[in-house]
Amino acid sequence: MLRASTYLGAILGFLIISFFSDNFGRKFTLVLSWGFCALGSLLVTFGFNITIIGVGLFLSGFGSDAAINITYLYFCEISNNKIRQRYSVIIQIFFTIGAFVATTLFFVIPNWRIIWGLVVTFPAIIILLVMYYYL
Repeated sequence: MLRASTYLGAILGFLIISFFSDNFGRKFTLVLSWGFCALGSLLVTFGFNITIIGVGLFLSGFGSDAAINITYLYFCEISNNKIRQRYSVIIQIFFTIGAFVATTLFFVIPNWRIIWGLVVTFPAIIILLVMYYYL
């Protein structure tokens, strides 16, 4: 049941954040969605009970899944035809590498909070800061 909160957040994130993306612009929506992802990841990393972790998983799913799709859209809109496909492939490769590293670390490090902090929280905060200051 706890893991389902991520998928519920993702469904609601797609519905709500897509409205913001169309009406308020991609840049604002990218910062907003990565902000939800970073906040949710921090709650999961430092949550002290099951309710806080569930809320964190919900917020993480709410922000991250929508942000990935909006990132694809944003790069397709700002790039020309020659490099558009290259950018899309590079984004997908890095998400795949991240999933592989996370899965590998779960077998190596027994504490899941350390792995979540390294693989999810830290990159989400970096992406949020980059999006906020450079877009």
